Amino acid sequence: MDPKFTNAEYILRTLAVGLPVDDDLKRHNNDTDARRQSLTQRLGLNSPPAKDKGKGKGKERDTETAGSGNSGGDDDEGDRSAAKKASKKQHKATRAECVDAVDNNVYVGTNEGHILHYAVSPVTVETEEPPEQHFVCTIDMKLGKKRIEQLIALPGQDKLVVLCASTLSFYSLSELRPVGSGMPPIRGVSCVALDERVPRSADAEYAGLCVACLRTVQIYRLSKTELRLEQEFAVASSIGSISHYGNYVCLADTETYKIIDLHKVRRGAADDAQLPLLPTQQPQKDPQSGKIIRPPRPSTLVVGPNEFMFLTAS
Repeated sequence: MDPKFTNAEYILRTLAVGLPVDDDLKRHNNDTDARRQSLTQRLGLNSPPAKDKGKGKGKERDTETAGSGNSGGDDDEGDRSAAKKASKKQHKATRAECVDAVDNNVYVGTNEGHILHYAVSPVTVETEEPPEQHFVCTIDMKLGKKRIEQLIALPGQDKLVVLCASTLSFYSLSELRPVGSGMPPIRGVSCVALDERVPRSADAEYAGLCVACLRTVQIYRLSKTELRLEQEFAVASSIGSISHYGNYVCLADTETYKIIDLHKVRRGAADDAQLPLLPTQQPQKDPQSGKIIRPPRPSTLVVGPNEFMFLTAS
């Protein structure tokens, strides 16, 4: 194992996202009747006030006393049956969409727009026992239950960068609270990448972020107190994936995979700055059903200094 990997990073690379998300979400709520509650209520968020529960019980008592015959009982049974069906519709499966780690802390983004924080015990390669984990807390992005698309944990800047509902937001890593002035959310974002040339360590003074906004790429410098735009350039097509190392950006748009030389872009030689690689996979029509089949989203990543890898399908 590479010595630079932390314990939590080793867990992510070997066990992927094997954290029991559903179990911890259920345990987060103190109400014993979790089966009848929505996911938000089971998380303990936006729970109805006590007086509403009292009103509900009062209505049930009034219904029981008012219904003296079988018709009243039938109505009550129908109401309970409808409530059960509605409750089942609300309980769709919660799954992990993305994950990142720093030291022994693991952050998981779900398809319901929640971020879960775990503290994981140290683990070594020699042991086969699963590491102990402690569920610390959860937060709700409150963006219409949109899935968390990307998470980037930055210990040197005490920031958690979150991409959800095409909005890039910044949270304090220690408290998972939104950052105030100096770092407003960036909207219209399709994907984001960390400059892998800058070490992601606790003593790093800054981090580099590469942000794809529709047909524009923006390069930011992020410190503990400031988010500063350093470079911006336009591209021909919408971007589906991006990665960044120093002076080079590898991206996949709706047409091709390409590498862009940021140094040439800064000098004004935008035409010479792009190196097209392979075409990205395009939607195809199923000959049997006639339906349009959309390909999986392209993916690019950094594998070494000025070296990139991209995933495609044929």
